[in-house]
Amino acid sequence: VEEWFKKGMSLFEEEQFKPAASAFNAAGDHAYANWAQGRHLISNGKKSDAAESFRTAANMFFEAMKYRLTLDILFKEISNIPPWKPEDDRLYQQARLKEPLYLSPQDTVKFALDRKCFDELSFEHFLDSSTAPLIMEHRSESKLIQHISNRYFSKEDLESLEKSVPIIIANMYALPSKKEFARAIALYLQANDFISAE
Repeated sequence: VEEWFKKGMSLFEEEQFKPAASAFNAAGDHAYANWAQGRHLISNGKKSDAAESFRTAANMFFEAMKYRLTLDILFKEISNIPPWKPEDDRLYQQARLKEPLYLSPQDTVKFALDRKCFDELSFEHFLDSSTAPLIMEHRSESKLIQHISNRYFSKEDLESLEKSVPIIIANMYALPSKKEFARAIALYLQANDFISAE
């Protein structure tokens, strides 16, 4: 069994996914077999079948309490094959509870933004110099602007956000529900966004 698993890992690393899947099955490791099968299906252009193999693998790893492997598959495989499903979110949330620090802050933010799960963004993500630029790439996302608008921020918090993500906060101030156009224009100008300031 161990030899089959080692053979499967070697084949997987060599990107020989179909024989790797067979070796993992012979070793009785169906989670890795499904992962390898998914990679094989991707290489043959069968994305929807691959996504199902990846989902099966992620669930098997989760049941085996291999939460990091669950997160790897969700982050590196399933997220690249739309559509992302509600059950993927549930599995991701449960695995993140078990391994909260496994994904880097940058990966966590990127993953939240790609899935449009803006409620997963913490206040610190907006301030952190490594994650704020990732969020700024989505500065025109109306759902992101609305999400920020619906959160409570103290005056000090808003001042910090105005410095780290000025255009996003300017977009929030420019919402019809906020009508703080002077503040929005000042932030657009501060960020050298002269087109939005007009």
